[in-house]
Amino acid sequence: MTQTFSWLHLTDLHWGLQGCDELWPKLCQTLAEDIVTVQKTICTSYEAIFFTGDIVQNGDASQFNTLNDRLRELKQAVEALSSEPFDPYFFAVPGNHDLERPAAELVSSGACKLIDHWQDDPAIQEAIWSADSTSPYFQLVKKAFQNYQQWWDNFDVFKKPKIKSGLLPGDFSANFNLGNYKIGVVGLNSSFLQLDNRHYEGRLELDQRQMDAVCESVNDWPAQQVTNFLLTHHSANWLSDKGLKAYQEMLDPEHFAFHLCGHMHDSRTMNFKNNRSEKKSRIYQSSSLMGLDGYSVYDRGDITHVVDRRHGYSVGKLTFKEGKLYARLWPREVNLRQRANLKFVPDFTMNLPFDSEGRYDGGTRAVVVGAYCV
Repeated sequence: MTQTFSWLHLTDLHWGLQGCDELWPKLCQTLAEDIVTVQKTICTSYEAIFFTGDIVQNGDASQFNTLNDRLRELKQAVEALSSEPFDPYFFAVPGNHDLERPAAELVSSGACKLIDHWQDDPAIQEAIWSADSTSPYFQLVKKAFQNYQQWWDNFDVFKKPKIKSGLLPGDFSANFNLGNYKIGVVGLNSSFLQLDNRHYEGRLELDQRQMDAVCESVNDWPAQQVTNFLLTHHSANWLSDKGLKAYQEMLDPEHFAFHLCGHMHDSRTMNFKNNRSEKKSRIYQSSSLMGLDGYSVYDRGDITHVVDRRHGYSVGKLTFKEGKLYARLWPREVNLRQRANLKFVPDFTMNLPFDSEGRYDGGTRAVVVGAYCV
């Protein structure tokens, strides 16, 4: 029996950004139409939405409240256009814009020490990884994400499975049934050190203790599902050397077949392989759904140039067939400057192919990402 699993990957909406109210009605309708168009192409309903951070612009509680109204509008627009149900599971992780930045007097003391001395002060690291509620550093992180955490805990626009929370705000694990199979999802907060507006490429952190806290046994938990997804906001190049090493240990292809991320406002696919397995993990980075037209590129802390942002989203599909797991991706992009005629089209930067009969559906080739058993 062939089973499929399809998802929407959204990231970097930046709700609350100046001008978003004017753009949203057209973007919402255009996005809903494209979601339904791709759904008809892949011939299946969507079982999950993965939202990889920067959901709002500056972590304000009012932005999260309004965001829920916008997501309900998107859900209603899709349901009005589709003959298929639109009731996916919803998963999210926080980005650096989803936190409420500390006041200036805290940045000049606690936050900057947390950031600037993170690598060389074991006491600060221990305060965070032990979730020490008496520590001013842990309190600082928890307070920065309190609006995000409240939004996530009370989210009811789409359904959520039972969530196991972790060390940091936004860390979680969950699984859900899909026919005869079970899908696993882990979300980790990669933004907790980015508490001000400085440049953080190569300075952020992930830690094995985050994974241990949500998975109980990191060796046993992944085996309970037929496949697993890891969600973070940042891609690996934003991590410190120590964080990158931990990330590479966690993204073991025997445990996680997929890592979904955002932040860079561009779409990419990559493979990750270690020496312990012949399997590969697939890394999918999606374009921003909405945001500023450009972003700055830094070299040693200085801005060298500004790159045009690309906007869009992506659709993924897994097919479980004859003991093999096949993955396909449909990356989509839109030019937000053409507001009078918004239209999502295939993202040709992903080297999209024709199929064996010369037809073109805007998706990447199917790749085998592993074997499975029931």
